[in-house]
Amino acid sequence: MKDKKTISREIGLEIGTLCGRHILNVEHLHYGYWTKDLKVDLSHLPAAQKNYTDFLMSNIPDGVHTILDVGCGMGHTAKRLTEAGYAVDCVSPSAFLAQQARELLQDKCKIFECFYEQLHTEKRYDLVLFSESFQYIAPETAIQKTLALLNPEGQMLICDVFKLSTKEKKSYFGRS
Repeated sequence: MKDKKTISREIGLEIGTLCGRHILNVEHLHYGYWTKDLKVDLSHLPAAQKNYTDFLMSNIPDGVHTILDVGCGMGHTAKRLTEAGYAVDCVSPSAFLAQQARELLQDKCKIFECFYEQLHTEKRYDLVLFSESFQYIAPETAIQKTLALLNPEGQMLICDVFKLSTKEKKSYFGRS
């Protein structure tokens, strides 16, 4: 049986997905990457989200062929990765998002419907990708799990929001 926190998170994901799709006209769940030439405005969110995926893909090391996309959302990043020739598997703890990803990806990717910490597979990957998903997993647990899932020369790519502990009462941007 699911606890209240899990149910609340799933409802939030469903609402966010539906609002994004029908109000903001976006398919991705991530925040986007706002370059200096892109004004921060909701009308530019689709472009910022494309920039984000482009940025992720530009940071995939040479020699990577297999990728595990942890927290794959609705599968749009995985779709771009498969179109670029990568073999991709996905992890999604949300039944709703896993179904969205299955519909988008068809049989191109295996989708593990579970929390990353509970993932069981014999497969090993060249890259484990955390695209705005690392923040939801205890860092020590995520790193240990990732080390177990990587090929000998495999790598971990994290693109996420991190909170730094500071003693000062200043914002992260240096302003009070």
